[in-house]
Amino acid sequence: MRSLDRLLLVLALCSGCGTSNDDDDTILVFATQGHAPGGPLLVEGNWMIYLEEETSPAGVQDLNGNGVMTDSVAVAVSMGGLSVFPLGVAPAAVHVVGHQIYMEVVEADDGRDWNGDTMLDDFVLVHWTPVPAAVPPGFCTPEGVCYVDDLMPAAGTRSAVLAGARLYYTANIPDMTLMMSGDGATTLRALEQGAPFTPIDVMHLDTGQRRPRIAHSDEDGVLFLTYDETVELLDLNGDGDQFDNTVLALLDAGIPTRGIRSTGLAVPGSDSPLRARRNNAGTDWLTAFYVSESDQGAVSLNDRDDPDFMGTGWEPVQCANRDTDATDVVLHFLHFEPWFADPVLSPARNTGLVGRDPMMEQRLSVVEGFVGTVSDEASADCDLNVDTDTADSIPRWTQAVFDPMAAILPPGVSASLHALATALPGGSLGMSTLSNRFVIVVDETADADDVDANGQMEEIVAWLDPLSTTLTTWSFQHVTGSTNPSVGAAWMSREERLQRLAVAFQESVQGTSLNAACQDLSSADGDTLDELPTWAFFSSGSLGFPGVGVALSPARAGIVLAGFFAYFRISEVEHGRDVNGDGDATDILLMRNSLFACEPEVVGVTVDDTTPDGTLDALCTDGVLGGAFVASETDAGLDLNGNGFVGEDVIRYIVF
Repeated sequence: MRSLDRLLLVLALCSGCGTSNDDDDTILVFATQGHAPGGPLLVEGNWMIYLEEETSPAGVQDLNGNGVMTDSVAVAVSMGGLSVFPLGVAPAAVHVVGHQIYMEVVEADDGRDWNGDTMLDDFVLVHWTPVPAAVPPGFCTPEGVCYVDDLMPAAGTRSAVLAGARLYYTANIPDMTLMMSGDGATTLRALEQGAPFTPIDVMHLDTGQRRPRIAHSDEDGVLFLTYDETVELLDLNGDGDQFDNTVLALLDAGIPTRGIRSTGLAVPGSDSPLRARRNNAGTDWLTAFYVSESDQGAVSLNDRDDPDFMGTGWEPVQCANRDTDATDVVLHFLHFEPWFADPVLSPARNTGLVGRDPMMEQRLSVVEGFVGTVSDEASADCDLNVDTDTADSIPRWTQAVFDPMAAILPPGVSASLHALATALPGGSLGMSTLSNRFVIVVDETADADDVDANGQMEEIVAWLDPLSTTLTTWSFQHVTGSTNPSVGAAWMSREERLQRLAVAFQESVQGTSLNAACQDLSSADGDTLDELPTWAFFSSGSLGFPGVGVALSPARAGIVLAGFFAYFRISEVEHGRDVNGDGDATDILLMRNSLFACEPEVVGVTVDDTTPDGTLDALCTDGVLGGAFVASETDAGLDLNGNGFVGEDVIRYIVF
């Protein structure tokens, strides 16, 4: 019999039978005093913020004093201090900067005139902190929530975002006031942690004034903004019209005084993927984004007869047709610092690699020196993997060359272009990154190729190091000592954490029942239908899949890596055991296990992920101090929040 430590390369599968309770001193579990959650959770540093529903199975209450009992009202929890602060405000969004908590509030929904104009028709930014130090400029509630500024309503975009340890927001500034502010003025403002009521006006680097919209904040420190030509009444991307709604602009979020620079390129929309990755030296960001052909002059950006591509070997030999339409989204990149210093000498580069159909979710990836995308064959008008159809989504990548005159040469050999499992739960679209390698999940059926030659058409993991001069094709060899060295994936996370990538490992590909006690296959449940939590990482040039032997909630793993632990949802039904010892085997449980040892613990009964693509994390956390999850009183059979009623979903949190 094969040992599990050989099967999973680094660590043996661990038992899913061990349990812990809420009094275990290795894990603090705290039940809030509220009712059911009324919206998304937010965990940032010491703070957990949740929205409490005024109407719940336990009764009704007016938590923000507006005479209406249908609101979702914010509650702040100091996880380190075990303190709960009802804020008495019904926000549209919440942001945390250190110990400063900001909320976006629609006055009409909250029932309060925050800015004192006698109307309830504004969208405002308000602030709360447990230890006030600055003097607020305007109205404050008895709970200490104070008015900060008016926000610009942002349909389809964000009005505020955390970036570079600051809160950036778009202020609602009258046109005449903005015009009188002179050249370079914008409506973008920033708030520092130590000055919560003193906004910094962010300037732009062109003439006139601008009203930027916040598109995205990359965790590495670049703030992505867009300009709307129909608002600015300018042609900002040089295509001869003033109809483009999302012309991309960038800001170094760590130094707001550097100003905003426009790329002069129209991205597909405010929800289009935008990525910036700081290089290993920490001196620059490799920035990647899609450009919309239809908005960027209605011309093809991936025509092989384009002077940038002609005669360079850019096009794969299997592509017979020119792509002359103007309906694609096309991957571009720039190196932020040289581009910011001189966008003429160091311009954004067009890779010519298409994304997916513009109406579908897109996926781009950035590793050291390379950018990648999920490309639809139909958009490229090419059977890239040579399987006689153009129905596949394929991983494409290219080196992000520094020299603006250097050719863009994406690998195009059909043997390296596999069909991705884009429907894979977890939000990755079958393509992610780990330790500067690309990691994909290949759909063998769509690829028309039994890649691992085991007689079954599966969804299997592969990886590629784009810097390698010896490994030019994808590696599917992972499990040593096995008749089948491939790994099947039923779920994969979008991003790596702690230099590991969360993957739901399929028993069926190995043909062995693995949800067993540590290194003891005799205790397995006997079937090969389960999905097991693993956290893949590279060691000595190989991709290993350490994990724990418990059966996940199918396609709803929600694996999160934080505080040197993995957190995930398990299904007692799939596992075939009453794991938490409550007399039934029907619960969905939040479990954790060390990344380095066999130490499984049940955190508590939780609720399952109901999102269509399985993207809801089992634990909401930023990985710093703790995390929160939604617990089911009905399944637990307990009054978890102590209000005398059993039957609610309530918020619980843990401290690492």
